[in-house]
Amino acid sequence: MSESSKLVIDRAFTRMANWIAGWAGSPEGFAVALAAMILWALTGPLVGYSELWQLSVNTGTTIITFLMVFIIQNSQNRDTRAIQIKIDELIRATKGASNSLLDLEILSATEIDQLYERYQSIAARAKDLGFDFETGSPDVPTAEEMADEVRAAKEDEAAKAADEATRHVADSVANEARPKTRTRRKRSPSRRPRSATPA
Repeated sequence: MSESSKLVIDRAFTRMANWIAGWAGSPEGFAVALAAMILWALTGPLVGYSELWQLSVNTGTTIITFLMVFIIQNSQNRDTRAIQIKIDELIRATKGASNSLLDLEILSATEIDQLYERYQSIAARAKDLGFDFETGSPDVPTAEEMADEVRAAKEDEAAKAADEATRHVADSVANEARPKTRTRRKRSPSRRPRSATPA
């Protein structure tokens, strides 16, 4: 089968699946199904509730349910894929978003749980930095913004430590440059020899 014919069949099946899925979920579809069940129940006394009467509804509902599984699954697969592509485009176009999350749907449950724990820790660090997620703030920080906040805090601490060290060195140099004043030792008054007193 060529690619063109396959594409034509796929498009025709897609249109049919969309129509059937839309009609089955509509009020009109529910009304038709309800009317069919009421009609089937009313014909029971007329045929004496025969086995053919019971077999007809069982067979009909089983066939319809079996076919609707494929119709609904096809619609759900296309909707899920379309939503996934839209989310992937938002991730790709958003500055600071991780492009490694584009194929998240193909990961195993264990790998998804590991990523969930990773982003839980990122949220905890963001709250420690002062970003409040519980108030519904529209400005959600990216990983780069949180890293910039941490880097800025560390630079401030390093600048303060450097200022302290510079001030300490300057004080030490100033103390060394001051002239040392010699303190004179006070002389004790010399004792004069006592003159002999005349007898």
